[in-house]
Amino acid sequence: MRVEPFVGEVQFKGRQADYIVRIWIPSVKPSESEMRDEWLITGTTSVMEALDWAHTRADGLPIELFVIADDDWIRIHGNEPGGGTTVAVGIYSTS
Repeated sequence: MRVEPFVGEVQFKGRQADYIVRIWIPSVKPSESEMRDEWLITGTTSVMEALDWAHTRADGLPIELFVIADDDWIRIHGNEPGGGTTVAVGIYSTS
């Protein structure tokens, strides 16, 4: 691992990330738990493109958006149904 002070001149544009979208589908019966539909998004350099796709596909259903880092999923938007902390995407321009 390499760590160095950040001085604001790092090139981020054009870097791709992979995302997982989890769409929560409500159960038909109260005794059943929610179902989820999961999608892998690759080949995008825009988190907003991934988020827009997720919202369009979900059509109003609750979603979670994760970025994949190594073998870990890091939730960057949404929350599980039934509670928990909602995480929202913060976009910081590098230009």
